[in-house]
Amino acid sequence: MQLLATVDSQVKEADDDINDIIDQLNSLRKDKEGAVAVGEAVTVDQISLILKKQLESLLWIDQKSVQDSQGGSLHSFGMYDDAKEPINLSTLKRLRTVALAIKSTQEILDKQKLLLDGNLSGLENAHNLSSEIKNLEILNDIKSKEVDYLKRMCTKKRIALLKLNDERKRQVFRICSQIYTYSSYSISNVQEESRIVLKACLSRMDVRYESIVPILDIRQKYLHIFTQLGRNRRRILLKELIEIFRIKV
Repeated sequence: MQLLATVDSQVKEADDDINDIIDQLNSLRKDKEGAVAVGEAVTVDQISLILKKQLESLLWIDQKSVQDSQGGSLHSFGMYDDAKEPINLSTLKRLRTVALAIKSTQEILDKQKLLLDGNLSGLENAHNLSSEIKNLEILNDIKSKEVDYLKRMCTKKRIALLKLNDERKRQVFRICSQIYTYSSYSISNVQEESRIVLKACLSRMDVRYESIVPILDIRQKYLHIFTQLGRNRRRILLKELIEIFRIKV
């Protein structure tokens, strides 16, 4: 009777564990669509360990039930309690059914674990990609703000250059006009000054010519007189030579 009570308590624990596992599987199926955390994957491992322990604890009951169905001795496996009362076969069948259910549940859990591991890796990759996309969006916003700032600065610089170019054009035009006025004024002044200088030179030349002309007339007269005297002196000298040398003419 003590062994039967022990088997019944193990069956109840196995049923409770199965119910807990089913609840956890339902919760995992609900969380499968969302982000699966690492702690939930650890929970699946814990569930697998619990099922393995329960399966190992109930396999010996399954083996003994099989041996009993083949005519084996239950006493050799210790299947009698202190009162030498055999265990009910329906209990053994129930235990075998529970063991098979636990085994099938273990296989289902292994498959679900593989699926969850694949989904977890995919979700981790998707989370990493989403974080990278967010970081790239933030960088893109920063770069777009910088580009807008540079565009505004370029527009301001272009406007400043246009204003400076206009100011330089006005200054060049003003300087050219001043140079033209100064040049025209200086040319007229030079012409007037050259005309005045030319008149002064001509007047001085006229004065000198008027003062030189009578002197030249006087000198011309003296030259004519000296020429006459020279001719007369020559005649006299020729006469004297003829007389001296008695030359007949």
